[in-house]
Amino acid sequence: MDSRTTRAALALLALAASVFVVAPSRADDAPADAPSPQRLRPRGEPQATFGAQAGSSTWPGDPVALTTLKLAWRFQDVVAPFFMARAGYGRVNDRSLITLIIGAQLWGRIGPLRPYVRAAVEHQHEESLAAVRNDPAGALFGVGDGIRHRAGGDFAAGFDLPIHHGPHLDVFATVEVVADWFPDPRGPSFYVLGSAALGVSHSLF
Repeated sequence: MDSRTTRAALALLALAASVFVVAPSRADDAPADAPSPQRLRPRGEPQATFGAQAGSSTWPGDPVALTTLKLAWRFQDVVAPFFMARAGYGRVNDRSLITLIIGAQLWGRIGPLRPYVRAAVEHQHEESLAAVRNDPAGALFGVGDGIRHRAGGDFAAGFDLPIHHGPHLDVFATVEVVADWFPDPRGPSFYVLGSAALGVSHSLF
């Protein structure tokens, strides 16, 4: 075997040896079966949502529309007590609707969606707009003579859809179906509403 052939064979052997030496070292750089990072659950998440509701009551020909403001504090990414204020209008009796709601909301998770259910107690003021104009201060503080004070229950199911996710601040949209029940006979027994809202939450770790 001449010198050229010998040098070529030695070069091939050196190249093959380098492949088998380097390849394991690269494999060793990435540890096998590395655990996937766990999703951290914040200690608490203050939330605020602002939206609108529209629907109807059990009174014939009574469409209603309301604006909503909800404040909540979610624990462990799952459950939150909340407070909601609503203001709106109902066609029958040309009446204003002011509602204060306190309850709890429970979330699940389906991919990026956060489905939820909630239940609450509510206190609603129903008063004609004529009475509001005659006594605006009484209507504002809930002591007007024409106010119907009604207590009932608020129930809803919906989902949060993430819009922006940051290190601590999230922005999301909410869509839900709402049913309100009032046992007294001084107004409609039920309101059925659809709702859409925009919300923000701040994660505290």
